[in-house]
Amino acid sequence: MAPKPKYDSDYIKFGFTAIEFGFTAIEVNKEIRPQCVICAAILSNEALKPAKLERHLKTVHSNLSDRPPEFFAGKLENLKKMKLGKTGAAYESSEKALSASFEISQLIAKAKKPYTIGETLVKPCLIKAVQQVLRVQASKKIQDIPLSHNTVKARIDTMSNDKRRTT
Repeated sequence: MAPKPKYDSDYIKFGFTAIEFGFTAIEVNKEIRPQCVICAAILSNEALKPAKLERHLKTVHSNLSDRPPEFFAGKLENLKKMKLGKTGAAYESSEKALSASFEISQLIAKAKKPYTIGETLVKPCLIKAVQQVLRVQASKKIQDIPLSHNTVKARIDTMSNDKRRTT
């Protein structure tokens, strides 16, 4: 059995890290997995080779392939801030946005309104109200709530399928 590839810190020049959340390496079944700092994709352990990491960079992020390692190091810092830390704050925020998306989608379905109302009326109203009542900072969190017509349709379909399964 061939030895499993190991992560090398020089792989940041291809836009990859193996450090998740700044605490531990990404491991699945005791295999280290590389993570793209641009799109956050986690590749297989077999892709932990410079040629494969470079191929991902050049095919998926071709416009960034000539950037210096410092650029990707900055993206890594942004990725660490976005991700769930030990406190779970970022994860909790995205869970709340997802939950709000389902709740609003359910209200749209109950009102028998077009799916597009989520992105054309509801979300802009929420943002304006939060800016007025709370603050601009809080309105940025409202912008993270997915309410496109495709998302609303998918949420309604998911809820109706779940309802059918329970009855």
